[in-house]
Parts: sequence; structure tokens; C-alpha cells
Amino acid sequence: MEKTVQNLLDDLALNTSSKNLNQATLEHYAFQHHGKIRPVSKYSPPSLIDIHAVKEAHSLRTNDLARYWVVASKTASKWCSPSFHEKGQVVPASAWQSLLERLELKERIVFKPRYPDIRAEVFSTSQRPTKHEFWQMIKMKMLTKKKLAELSGVPFEKISENSIKGKLEYDGFSFVPQASGRKLATEDTSFTFEEWQKIKPIICPPKIYHPPKVRACVLSKVTNFDVNKGASDDRLQISAEQRNTLAQISLKRNSPYYLETNINYAPPNKYEFLAMMIFIGLSISEMALIMSCTKTKIEQIIDGKKRPSFYEWRRLLEVFNLTSWRNINE
Repeated sequence: MEKTVQNLLDDLALNTSSKNLNQATLEHYAFQHHGKIRPVSKYSPPSLIDIHAVKEAHSLRTNDLARYWVVASKTASKWCSPSFHEKGQVVPASAWQSLLERLELKERIVFKPRYPDIRAEVFSTSQRPTKHEFWQMIKMKMLTKKKLAELSGVPFEKISENSIKGKLEYDGFSFVPQASGRKLATEDTSFTFEEWQKIKPIICPPKIYHPPKVRACVLSKVTNFDVNKGASDDRLQISAEQRNTLAQISLKRNSPYYLETNINYAPPNKYEFLAMMIFIGLSISEMALIMSCTKTKIEQIIDGKKRPSFYEWRRLLEVFNLTSWRNINE
């Protein structure tokens, strides 16, 4: 007779100790080297036995996992089912390792943002930015070029011709050295000293480590997601005023970049997502690795065609110390 999952757990005498879990699933799934985020080859997704061992040891029901990850109950059930694993499918590392860290079964992953690829002198002096640096500033401020022209009084045409994302360097292209050392095909902006003095106070933060001003609801860990219905009532429960309230920023370097909020969660829009991506300084591939999704999905989020799942977005915020960590019972 085939052994049930519980039989296997009993045979292995699994308990609360992480030593009894597959050690490869306790490995960090990503690491940071010279600022760059890379996958860890030793990491292994959790097996069915690993998942049920954690559930049993910590008296967690499938719905408890669903609420923590903010996924439908049927999704959590699928991740905990034999058929799911028999097909070679895996629980996303961003969801799984977040759970392990909250249960103190593994060491936390903590990365440092690379920050925007903008030279320090652009922040501290009257040095004009490159067109790529200027493009980053506009995206982090989440302003349209038309709005920036209105606020600064600088012609829209000049704003547009100077806001151009840099391209990777190839033979024959000229480039301006970037703060990160990357070779991008870009050039200096053509703003006059007077024009830049009008624009800079609007789009340039005082310091490079000042995060973008996103809405508080985007950073919230409070949600009334109904795991049984697989739908959220957030849009009904949050007022327009709360939805548009900006997050408060903490300038204490050892604390999370944003202060906690009790406003219900709402997913980031494409402008907030890109602003955060530029602030952290990650590539599309690195974002996909941290969030445990495809590069195509990251591109679709940037284009506004999709929104990140709660556990994907939450993982990004937590590993870069942008917000406080979420408890298992929240």
C-alpha cells in the first residue's frame, strides 16, 4: 500500500528543526555580488514532504498559507498537492523562502539597493544629467513629460528630446560613463544652466538614497483578500483618500525606507513599479529572479498589462528593507 504524506512524515520524524528539512531548500535562492543579484545553484525548491513537514510542525492549515501568501485557497492547495509536484512544477521561491524566514527556519535574505544609475555630482552640483539619467529621474518622480514641462516652464519639446533611455553599448556607439560602470549609448542633455535650475528641484531627490514617493497602500501588508473566493475586496474597503495617501519615508539608514501603514493593500501601478525598480537599480532579469516570475511578466507589469502577485511584490520590498517584514498571522 502506498504511504500517505503523513506516514512519510512520521517515518522521517520531522519536527520544528530546520535540520530535518532538505538542506538545499534552506539555501538562499539568490545572492548579491558587487551589487548584482545572481541565482544560487545549490538552492532546491521544496518537495511535497518539505511543505507538509513545515505545515505539521507549525500547525499550519492550507488556508493559513494562502492568507500569508495572499493567494486563493485553491492555489495553495495545488502547491501542496502530490499531482502538482509529480508534474515537475515548483512552489515559487519568493513565496516559500519568505515563509521559512518568518518561521525562523532559515536566515533572512537582505540585499542593498544599487540605487539609480545617476552620478553623485548630478545630485550635489549644477552638473546636468545625461539623457539616460534624466529619463530615470522622470520615471522615479512618476511625472509625464507634459506635466514636467508645465511645472518647470521648460518647453515640452526640449523635455522630450532629452528624456531618452540609454541603450547597451555596441561597437561604433559613443557613450557617457555611468555611475554603475555600464556602457550605455547616451549623451549629455542640452539644457541650459537656467533650464536645469528650474527642472532639478522638481525631479531630483536631495540624496540618491531617497526612495520614490509611492502610495502608502502599495507598501501595506494589511489585506482583506478572501482566500476562499480568490478575490479581494480592497477596492471596496479603501477610500479614495486612503488610496491616494503617499507613504511616509524614513531617513534612518538602518530602518526600512518606508514607515508602516494600516491602509489596506493595493497593488502598484506601472509607474510605481518602474520607479521602485530604478531606485533599487535592478535589471528585468534580476527583478524576475527576486520575485520568482518570468522576465515576460516583469515587462508586462512595466507596460501596465499585468500587476504583480502580492507575494512577488512583497518579497522584493522585504529583501531590500523597503518595508517591515510581515508576520505569519497578519
